[in-house]
Amino acid sequence: MGLHAKLSPSASGRWFLCPGSIRMEESVPKRRPSVNFYADEGTAAHSVLEHCLRNHIDPYAFHEEFVVVDGNRYPVDLEMKDAVSLAYDYVSGYRIVHGDTQLYPERQVNPGAWMLRDDLFGTADVTIEGQDELCIADYKHGRGIPIDVVGNTQLLIYALGAALLSFRWPKYRLVIIQPRARHEDGPIREWVITREELKAFFDTLEQKASATEEKDAEIVPGDKQCSFCDAKPFCKELAQYNLDVARGEFVDMDGLDLEEPPKTQNPQFISLAQLRYILDNSQMLVKWIKSVEEYAQQLLEKGQTVPGYKLAKKRAYRKWALEEDVVAAILTTIGLDPDRVYTRKLNGPAPIERELKALKDKGALARFYEIVEKNDTGVTIVPESDPRPAVAMNTIADDFGEDENE
Repeated sequence: MGLHAKLSPSASGRWFLCPGSIRMEESVPKRRPSVNFYADEGTAAHSVLEHCLRNHIDPYAFHEEFVVVDGNRYPVDLEMKDAVSLAYDYVSGYRIVHGDTQLYPERQVNPGAWMLRDDLFGTADVTIEGQDELCIADYKHGRGIPIDVVGNTQLLIYALGAALLSFRWPKYRLVIIQPRARHEDGPIREWVITREELKAFFDTLEQKASATEEKDAEIVPGDKQCSFCDAKPFCKELAQYNLDVARGEFVDMDGLDLEEPPKTQNPQFISLAQLRYILDNSQMLVKWIKSVEEYAQQLLEKGQTVPGYKLAKKRAYRKWALEEDVVAAILTTIGLDPDRVYTRKLNGPAPIERELKALKDKGALARFYEIVEKNDTGVTIVPESDPRPAVAMNTIADDFGEDENE
């Protein structure tokens, strides 16, 4: 169980949508291991949460300054404690509200055993067994991608693994706790399902798992399933999909209608519907190109030839060859004023706020907020699903693509 499952629950969002990705990843050449700061930082935060839950310790009282992951130290700073505390407080509050409960941090579940499979298992961050419901909570430390809870296959698999012995609970509460990513439903999202709904998912899971074993398992490109797929730079289906987008070979253009089409449209310009199609697929295209570049560089670093490309030195940046105090002493002895050697700069609001929060002085924080302001840095384009409110802009031109001088 210490091994990573081939059909990992955390990757189920990928292999549910693209069953052929399992076969593709098995054929991917092994990459040179590299440090993934964000993944390892998340592992460190999970270990802090587990320790606090098992030992009934408030995260703010966690005494270790660092957590070591794969030989690297990750600081348990105020930001990490703030984030982990949200999960700790949720679990503590839930147990108070629901009375007699049993808590199981980092609990291993094995729903694949009921399908006679040894490749479908995982570890649920938090499992709470109550009298009339089972709660499965997953802590997400990452700030990059907000995770939805409704329909979340990872949580469903965890719940199934925890409930399969008896399905004794009539309700199952699935929870995503993600403190550092903005989501329109807030940092804690819950989804409650019935015993019957969870039982029905067993059949779905069995079908999806079996589909990955088919010789010609379907490969279905898409942003969600391709984002973290190791086969991304090698996948012909994804390459074809992205090249079609880049060439403007749009799919089902009749279905890409606008509610309010522009009055006039230069026929040489792409339409607004086509523009939306490109934007919807742009992130997947960018990520794919980046993964192909990384793969090509790995081949060159191994001594293989990539026609038309070579390795070259990156731009070199200068740095001091001696310790800082030695450099400063030398510079002053050769005639520089000490005030010219060092630059003193006020810290930004974020680190100052963290320091003040640690003091737990509400008066000091109130005074701090009086001397802080947010500067408008303009606008950026985001999908309509982004939780930030839309900004109303003055119309620059009446029609998309129309010459302002006409």
